[in-house]
Amino acid sequence: GVKFLVPRTLAASPGEDRLQLELTRYEPTQGSATAKHLLMIHGLAHGATVFSTHTTDGRNMAAAFVAQGYTVWLLDHRLSNRLGYAKQPHCIDDVARLDIPAAVKLVHRATGQPVHVFAHCVGGAAFAMATLSGLLNDAQGRSLVQAAIIHAVHPWVVPSASNQLSGELA
Repeated sequence: GVKFLVPRTLAASPGEDRLQLELTRYEPTQGSATAKHLLMIHGLAHGATVFSTHTTDGRNMAAAFVAQGYTVWLLDHRLSNRLGYAKQPHCIDDVARLDIPAAVKLVHRATGQPVHVFAHCVGGAAFAMATLSGLLNDAQGRSLVQAAIIHAVHPWVVPSASNQLSGELA
């Protein structure tokens, strides 16, 4: 995967402690005419492998988009159970203002194309916050995101008991 650094907090000074996040890239087979790039953002209490699980005999969400010609980028942000930061104190603002803009800009720079986004749960809420704050625009104010699906955004920000337990087990 592609590893990249983001500030630990919004108040971090340049050079202060940073978190290393990860983007995992899946490309379609050669000869695909479609040049669309899809960034998938996970929710709370799991990581990006929720989209690429091998427990479904290869019939996972990432594989379905790759089969349609998309290059799929899976983001493991600071709440991912794969990175070891999930038990540290973070808030959704950190994901919205630091992690998601860095990932969208990295994919856009790598491809030179607008990004499609599928964002789930807390990832969806953080993506909406980043979008509405103008953090996913280029220097001219144009959106770096071509299309988005925000899935299962909850009207509350306190996780359920089952999500809290899942987070503790991670």
